[in-house]
Amino acid sequence: MAGTFGHETRNRRTAEQLYEMSWRHQIAGRQEQDVVMSTGYSCRSQVKIIDGVHLLHPLQVIDRLLERRLSHQIA
Repeated sequence: MAGTFGHETRNRRTAEQLYEMSWRHQIAGRQEQDVVMSTGYSCRSQVKIIDGVHLLHPLQVIDRLLERRLSHQIA
């Protein structure tokens, strides 16, 4: 999506074409247990807008793993 480029109305079609060439296949081919992440806000936004899939930032995944590990240590 290249930052805010794909959020601009005039660039929407181009952004969707770029998405089709890159992200769409990974999103469509993922399994339920797969964790798909993205560091970029625009990439996460584009996936959510086009395919309705909420991607996490890698730091969110690390945070959840640490929370899970800590909760297992306390229990």
